Amino acid sequence: MATFKYFSMLRATGLCPPHQREVASLSEIRFRFSEKRRPDDYAVWVADKLAWPVPRELVIKAPQVVSEWDPDGQAVAERTFEGLSVRNSRTVLMAKKEEFQRLLGTQQWETEPWYGTQYRVERLDEAFICEVYRSLPRVRSFDFYALAGRRPKHHRCFSSSSTERVHP
Repeated sequence: MATFKYFSMLRATGLCPPHQREVASLSEIRFRFSEKRRPDDYAVWVADKLAWPVPRELVIKAPQVVSEWDPDGQAVAERTFEGLSVRNSRTVLMAKKEEFQRLLGTQQWETEPWYGTQYRVERLDEAFICEVYRSLPRVRSFDFYALAGRRPKHHRCFSSSSTERVHP
């Protein structure tokens, strides 16, 4: 349920270009000043990333750096958020056979052909879906200070300009 609450909060607050630019800037700094790795670990990591669908010149950078804000990407992100719903989700629950039988009784299981693993596929209970939707926050804006239960003593507004000013 926590995942869907988080998605609901993101939908309500919308995507914010300044926040995304900040994340992109921090990831660029982290990439430029990253720690050295053991050569064998690095070679395995690069070999793995060669399978990514990115241009060859970005194979090392793409997995570590967040892209700059793309206004056209906002529509794609919003469509993606709409698809991230309880009804479209898949949940995997794993336990020992005895635990399942103790909780759910004897059930009919299917067997996976390659490894012989037993599994079941079933739809989420409608009561559970309704409970998730009832528990989602109904907010139009999100206040992190209200969530934390406290406000900062001093507010500072950081303004980016040609002379980088800080306003108390």
